[in-house]
Amino acid sequence: MEKSEDKEFIYVVLYIIYLAIHHEVGIEESILDKEEILVRMLEYVTDQNQHIRKMVDEVLDSLKDYNEDLAEKLRERKFYFHNRVWLESINEYEKQLLDMNINYQYQLQQQQMMDEDTLDPRMWDWEEDD
Repeated sequence: MEKSEDKEFIYVVLYIIYLAIHHEVGIEESILDKEEILVRMLEYVTDQNQHIRKMVDEVLDSLKDYNEDLAEKLRERKFYFHNRVWLESINEYEKQLLDMNINYQYQLQQQQMMDEDTLDPRMWDWEEDD
């Protein structure tokens, strides 16, 4: 596994950046001027790991005070992330409704077939013509 994909490593790096920001150590030179660092942090805004997302939020919230462009990018990224999550939940809900409807239709069809297969007891009550 590559170090940049290791969740613990990512968390530690984010924490170091967080500490550097709060101690105001080289923010402009080491963090804001490095486009790659900012791009990576923006990618981690939507990470599956909640601890990484929280740490990224802390770091980026601190950096917003230093860079208005970053603040705007962060707002956009979070907006898109929340919309994507909302759309996924709506799609999942619609899928569940569709599955329920299909299941209901299948059960209804099975019941109708059983009803058709059931013999009517009156069919044996015929009278012979004398």
